[in-house]
Amino acid sequence: MTDLPPLYFSSLKPAACIRVSGEDAATYLQGQFSNQLERSERCAVTYGFWLSYKGKVEADSFVLACEDGTFLLLSYDCNASQLIEKLEHNIIADDVTLEDLTGQFVLWVLGGKKAPLFFEHVEVEVPQETVFTHAKEGYLFHGKHLREPHYDWLVPKDAFDLKVELEVWGKLKAVEIDLESARVLARVPAVPKDIGPGELPQEGGLADVGVSLSKGCYLGQEVMSRLNSMGSTQRQLYGVSFFGGIPQLPAKLFYEGRCVGELRSAAQSEQGSVGIALLKKRVGELTPILSLGENDTPCVVVNSCLTLLK
Repeated sequence: MTDLPPLYFSSLKPAACIRVSGEDAATYLQGQFSNQLERSERCAVTYGFWLSYKGKVEADSFVLACEDGTFLLLSYDCNASQLIEKLEHNIIADDVTLEDLTGQFVLWVLGGKKAPLFFEHVEVEVPQETVFTHAKEGYLFHGKHLREPHYDWLVPKDAFDLKVELEVWGKLKAVEIDLESARVLARVPAVPKDIGPGELPQEGGLADVGVSLSKGCYLGQEVMSRLNSMGSTQRQLYGVSFFGGIPQLPAKLFYEGRCVGELRSAAQSEQGSVGIALLKKRVGELTPILSLGENDTPCVVVNSCLTLLK
């Protein structure tokens, strides 16, 4: 993994930003979301999944509990219209309204050990890990792009330009990073790219961060409980490294002439290319050298299971 600068930033257009309101919003979301939303904290932020009845990951999101009783769903990469369709499908007699706000927001990402100095300069309160604070007409909370602490800053479009603010401040040089490459180099799984509708949270080592085993019934809950008590999955995400260019993704991976998984994400590093691959565990545990074609020379080195990188 490449060391990140003392102060870095990036920006992205979130794939989904949905406001959920109505008298039954809290109860409805609690019965659909994989993680515990009944929280005592004010301005709580919860990360989790929207599962199928088979426990497969159809989408992920943060859920921000706003003071007015509404909720804001934010997903980095899961399509807003598809998420709304899934949620609307399960609304029967509930008083719940879904409003797509995706095009109205931009997501800034700020991190590095010097980030608190900038927040102090702009007089913004740094949030605790499980809550958000209001900042510049938006919401500031801990992100999940990387393994080291960093912040997501969701603000209305054109309301705030973090890059300009950092330049005006000028006390420290802020480096704009390629967030996707940094994510892959840090071996952080992304939904739906690495773990999606065909996979379980456990296959990406994501159950600990997005699945509650103590809350009441929710869609996919029986499968989550069964996996926790009766055994493990047959597949797992692994970090891999290889030389050469990045193939078109996803790319099948072969061992001894048999397809054993897929390379899902990849990025270039100074030492070559690195990636995240979904592999059969019985093969991944051997830490073998895989090939990108059935008859190609083996070149993909399996490094470690992603669950060991927490």
